[in-house]
Amino acid sequence: ISDTAQMILDARNLYPTQSLADLYDPLTMPPELRKAHQANDRAVMTAYGMPIKETDEEILFGISPAGTVTYAESIGCDLKTWLSKDGYMDYIVPQIYWSDNYIMNGRKTKLYSERLKQWVELNKNDTPMMIGLALYRAGLKDSNDKGWKKKNNIIVTQIKQEQAAGCSGFVLFSSTYMYNKSGKKEMKNYRKYFAK
Repeated sequence: ISDTAQMILDARNLYPTQSLADLYDPLTMPPELRKAHQANDRAVMTAYGMPIKETDEEILFGISPAGTVTYAESIGCDLKTWLSKDGYMDYIVPQIYWSDNYIMNGRKTKLYSERLKQWVELNKNDTPMMIGLALYRAGLKDSNDKGWKKKNNIIVTQIKQEQAAGCSGFVLFSSTYMYNKSGKKEMKNYRKYFAK
């Protein structure tokens, strides 16, 4: 790990006039830096991920990357390797925190559905995939993601989609939002759905 951490520092030093914000811009991140981060991720996962099984086979090791595949890859996640070769993780939880009423480039986009499809297609080795859902956004007024303010059944709709896509389940972020006014409405629909 110390060797790959040094690779990151060496890659940064190739660009002494750039700030960290510039170096880690997903659109312009230098390829040497991206490769160094991917090598570091693999080293960390090898050192701390699967060796956990030697201590206790029951312990699961998982990763919860950003929900946009290209962004997660741009900041060093080696998703193509992790989701095509066994031994990197026991499960993955992509954080797909958008509704299907997202405004992108001036038009409505089914962003949750698009991101879910990308993740499912990327999962070549059938790593158990649970989708991170944004309960914290329930009732939130957002000029780009209008669905959360308009509806109170988004979480259930997304659960149905992840089930239809063959995912292993879901993770709600965060449990504290189960009890606020908007979260309670989503949770009421959630309980109805699972009571069937």
